[in-house]
Amino acid sequence: MAKRWQRERTAGFTVTEMVTVLVLVAILSTFALPRFFDTAVFTARGYIEALVAAVAYGQKLALASGCHVGISITATGYTVGQWAICKPASGSHSMPPTVSSIPIPGGGTLTDPTPANVTVTGSASFYFDGLGRPLNTATDALYPQTTITVGANTLTIEDETGYAHVSSPTSSSL
Repeated sequence: MAKRWQRERTAGFTVTEMVTVLVLVAILSTFALPRFFDTAVFTARGYIEALVAAVAYGQKLALASGCHVGISITATGYTVGQWAICKPASGSHSMPPTVSSIPIPGGGTLTDPTPANVTVTGSASFYFDGLGRPLNTATDALYPQTTITVGANTLTIEDETGYAHVSSPTSSSL
């Protein structure tokens, strides 16, 4: 027989447990929610990855076809294209190329405007020759190593090889 002062335990949470959970949710939402609503970091990373892919595709196309492929990168976007003549005369590599942008598999072209919430610092205008080397459009000399910043990420295009790669800030500074 149960004593009078003892009651049966009912299912549920105590007030202390509920307050603890609410405090933890409040702390997590203070730090986590702003990251979900600020997409600028993700947009910038996506844009620079697309830019690296376009530069690499242009270089590979130049190597495969033996024809010159021009790259133009500005604060407003990038364009990859070929000239109407496979190998124009020296010093006649005006940018953008005299033909439309290169079509890509699945439709579309290798032209992309900079997204509205992304800042691009630096510019480049060069072409890849049949050996995949980046050359200056005006002088046909090797294009120097180029650095372009997109948001917090940095795109580097190496001289001699034309290798394009991205350097990102460490995850602790994001």
